[in-house]
Amino acid sequence: MWGSSSVHKRMAAKELMADFDRGEPSSGRFLSQEGSNPSWKLSFPHVCVATISSFLFGYHLGVVNEPLDSIAKDLGFSGNTLDEGLVVSICLGAAFLGSSCSGWIADAVGRRRAFQMCALPMIIGASVSAIANSLEGMLLGRFLVGIGMGLGPPVASLYVTEVSPSFVRGTYGSLIQIATCLGLIAAMFMGFPVKTTPGWWRVCFWGSTIPGAFLAILIEFCAESPSWLYKRGRLVEAEIQYERLLGAFHVKSAIAELSRSDKGDDVETIKFSDLLRGHNFRVVFIGSTLFALQQLSGINAVFYFSSTVFKSAGVPSNLANLCLGFANLSGSVVAMSLMDKLGRKVLLIGSFIGMAVSMGLQAMAARLPASWALYFSVGGMLLSVLAFSLGAGPVPSLLLSEIFPNKIRAKAMATCMCVHWVVNFFVGLLFLPLLERLGSQMLYSMFAFFCLIAAIFVRRNVVETKGKTLQEIEISLLQPELSMARKSFYIVKRGRRCGIFDNWEECKSQVDKFPNASYKWFVTYEEALLEWEKHAIACDSASSSRHVQTTVQFQQQILPSGHNLDDDKAKLGETAISSIYAFVLGSVFTILVFLVCIVAVFVGFYIAKNM
Repeated sequence: MWGSSSVHKRMAAKELMADFDRGEPSSGRFLSQEGSNPSWKLSFPHVCVATISSFLFGYHLGVVNEPLDSIAKDLGFSGNTLDEGLVVSICLGAAFLGSSCSGWIADAVGRRRAFQMCALPMIIGASVSAIANSLEGMLLGRFLVGIGMGLGPPVASLYVTEVSPSFVRGTYGSLIQIATCLGLIAAMFMGFPVKTTPGWWRVCFWGSTIPGAFLAILIEFCAESPSWLYKRGRLVEAEIQYERLLGAFHVKSAIAELSRSDKGDDVETIKFSDLLRGHNFRVVFIGSTLFALQQLSGINAVFYFSSTVFKSAGVPSNLANLCLGFANLSGSVVAMSLMDKLGRKVLLIGSFIGMAVSMGLQAMAARLPASWALYFSVGGMLLSVLAFSLGAGPVPSLLLSEIFPNKIRAKAMATCMCVHWVVNFFVGLLFLPLLERLGSQMLYSMFAFFCLIAAIFVRRNVVETKGKTLQEIEISLLQPELSMARKSFYIVKRGRRCGIFDNWEECKSQVDKFPNASYKWFVTYEEALLEWEKHAIACDSASSSRHVQTTVQFQQQILPSGHNLDDDKAKLGETAISSIYAFVLGSVFTILVFLVCIVAVFVGFYIAKNM
């Protein structure tokens, strides 16, 4: 925002302020620049470097699958399923720790330094694992790798969202999932020689240090997130980075949009408790639930059972993993082409419905003859992986980084990723016991039920973000009643004068016309009125009559004829209470549904155990 105070001054682009000082109108040039899209080629290299962290995430997720038997034999714990499970799962616990602090790290040191802090434990951990001669050394290396795995995905989603033009943000976000798939496939190929070449598993770990080093070095030459720089008050640097990402002609509009998105707030420390209040709680609740439903959809069960099912069909386990990997990659590529055409919400709903159908097919396989059951199982698995990669896989991380306001984005993403890892852990912990007690038919039916719940949840709670700026997304997530039919209100200050406008065009015309004018954006008329009253009190009594007259004029301009300001305030309070009441009821209902599902699972487990 532009203004006379220190808060507002830092929001103006230097060239635009020069136009104001010269008294030259800049609105025409501003609008013409804003009407065209920047070149995607400028930001594409920066996004590609950021996705190296996702490639590493996928690689380390699958690097021990093929070599695990060889590792156990060489390090002396062959046949000990507990130790083998620790080598695989210790990364999950470490990833939870890494993701829990990712938001604070990204806000404290910036997105680029956060990438380097993600690459460092991956490089060190992979090196420790490669030279390990004992179980303890392997566990230490895997733990360090897990820290980097937890830190990387949320930072990558943040960075890609903040440096991408809105018209390709969905496409760029899909590159994160594609890079993860490529990492998994690379780990599979690297593991093929392990059965014929002694000690090859050490080469598998050494190989991951190369992309880790590339990430740490290349990110130094990439642009820092302008949103982070702006939030830290470093406006000049934010303008420079926007010029690198969007081109010189789009710097002014990007800075103006960023200032509107931040609503003119000062830089302040966001605490965890702030995420659980008001509007912040709503978006964090949506994000956490979406990640939880992603894990409850049963995708991990599909990957876990893939080798067994394909082996029954006469397909080797390594070839089966490749089939699933390429199905995942193919779906992600299709999702990339559709993300900015169909939209995030459509892909999510279609993905969860497709997964529900595929889980139903696998549940039906338990009741069919063996010859038919095999076809249903294999087809259901391939369909579930394909459906997952079309929406439920790539969309949540991109969508959440879009719906969170800039002020809380990093910490909110960290919170949601923690939920992701916790649910992932418990699903993995309970999967085999539930499978033994309930059987595959009941278990896959439960997964299908959760997929349908996810589709309904997305339909009712998730907003479409396709082609929208981050500021537009933030406004659309607010309760309509609290935002006066989703209008924005602007306070324009010019010396002792102060006015309220209900649209951006009129506000900007005032700022363009008067060099000393400043503005501030508000979501509700009541907030704007309070700011106006503060300004009126700060001015001397000589201008009080002028301010009273001005507020009546602005009231007539904003509110329809026949409206009374006091009546509107009363209605605003009533609708605010009713909307909050409805939201609380909806949240309680959703939580109760989850509790009922969990209780049903444990009741079924108990009954099956005592039969």
